[in-house]
Amino acid sequence: MPKSSLGAIEAELAAVRATPEERVQAEIGRCLRMRGPISEEVRQSLVAPGAGARLAGLLEILWQVLIAPSWPQIRDCLERDISHRSRALAGDGLAAVFEDMAPLVRLGGRRLYVDVQPTCERSLEGVGILLMPSVFIFRRVIAIVDPPPAPATFCYPARGVTAMWFEDDDPGDALATLLGTTRAQILEALGEPTHTTALAVRFGKSAGNIADHLAVLRSNDLITRTRVGRHVMYSRTALGDALIAGGAAEAASDAAATGQSRLASGE
Repeated sequence: MPKSSLGAIEAELAAVRATPEERVQAEIGRCLRMRGPISEEVRQSLVAPGAGARLAGLLEILWQVLIAPSWPQIRDCLERDISHRSRALAGDGLAAVFEDMAPLVRLGGRRLYVDVQPTCERSLEGVGILLMPSVFIFRRVIAIVDPPPAPATFCYPARGVTAMWFEDDDPGDALATLLGTTRAQILEALGEPTHTTALAVRFGKSAGNIADHLAVLRSNDLITRTRVGRHVMYSRTALGDALIAGGAAEAASDAAATGQSRLASGE
């Protein structure tokens, strides 16, 4: 189980290294049974004593080479998902937490249905649920059902994961002309409450530069701010939403006009 809401790689690797050998081999055996054949050399390495420490070493290398360079953007995406679901739970209850996860996850009465294979049932009384957003899975969820007292855990695609890897930050010509490109990008991004540092990481600018743009947007009643813990979170006002919606409607109208023009010309 993660040691914090966003995890800390040192603590997580230490937990892997400290896992009892019996548990390591049980997990490796389960994984081997669920996948296709592997080379005998790899299988022997996995079933030999000390596999937990070796796997932790490999995970550390993968973290340093593949994950660490993008960790600020990944953490921002995970934080925004956690913030969104926390607000949904506080404002509208448990059903709102899973509302945008259907059909992968859905709440029906007192049962939570999760689309995973193989299927199983697990009582949540006394153990609860641990939700783990991820930027590395898409259109599926992964369930971890360990015996009590461990909570039932499932890993799901974080909100905005597609935009993070395949982002198009072009807010459209009209909005960019009105506000300036950077301010238009910021206003577009504030569909989810976000803090200055996260915006700076996302757009590759200094926190001071982002703060200046936020001040202009706020002075024109396009965004508002509120303190959440150690962060000041910015989000769009109704006027900001209307401006974004107007830009989207204009873009759709332009696209439709372009399509009709092509049809008329036989393209």
